[in-house]
Amino acid sequence: MAFSVFGKKNESDLRKQAKKDYELAINLPSETRSDRAFKVKVALRSRAHLDKTFIHGAKISEAYHDAVLAAAANGQKKPDLPKPPPYQSIKSGGTSILTFVPDTYATSVLRYGMRYQIMDVNAEHAIKAVQTIMDSILTDLDVKHPLTALGFLREEIGEETDPGADWGNLT
Repeated sequence: MAFSVFGKKNESDLRKQAKKDYELAINLPSETRSDRAFKVKVALRSRAHLDKTFIHGAKISEAYHDAVLAAAANGQKKPDLPKPPPYQSIKSGGTSILTFVPDTYATSVLRYGMRYQIMDVNAEHAIKAVQTIMDSILTDLDVKHPLTALGFLREEIGEETDPGADWGNLT
């Protein structure tokens, strides 16, 4: 592991480690308790990554749509759709860490965040779509325990969720 002069990893090393952790979790067998625990840790990080990506999509939606309207008004080419950040910084145990989720998943979640913000999809549709993506990640990681994506949005619309669903029976 590479460390800077002050003993902390630099941004590039943190990005590499986040991607390496995700890829390791994908390829790790689920035979031992520590392997399963690592996979769950990566799954929890992935859920936080998806949630932040959705919020990011909602935040950038207005600016993107304004740029589309301005381009149309000026007879210019429509701007490219924004790309999601490949890494997200999340808090874990009081520490900031970087997370990685493959671009195909992150791009879809970003688009749903953008579409939700402009009311192209309703909350239920966005939740269902992002949950399907979360379920795909869980399948990729061979994590048998369900994790709920977009919990903040579920709470906002008053959807009943099982508060123990994400934490009980982890093996």
